Amino acid sequence: KVKIFEDRDFSQYDWETANHALKRFKDAVTQIDDEQENKKILICSHGTVITLYFAYLQDKLNDLMRRWKDLKFGAVGIIKNKKVITDVI
Repeated sequence: KVKIFEDRDFSQYDWETANHALKRFKDAVTQIDDEQENKKILICSHGTVITLYFAYLQDKLNDLMRRWKDLKFGAVGIIKNKKVITDVI
């Protein structure tokens, strides 16, 4: 088990919490999306934040551990209008 997926406010070694990472990522995606209106955007990140973000968009934050375990290296997902078209898992 990964503690940050069980307790999204947990911080190990003074690193950011999962909730903070999710907020930071959501804010960045929103800003990029607003600045690049009507354009296709490619965003790359590490698996933890991608797992959090796609779970958030699908209201699946209670299933983070399984989703993270099922995530494959180099996974690709598609989002359109803040809706998941293709999931990363």
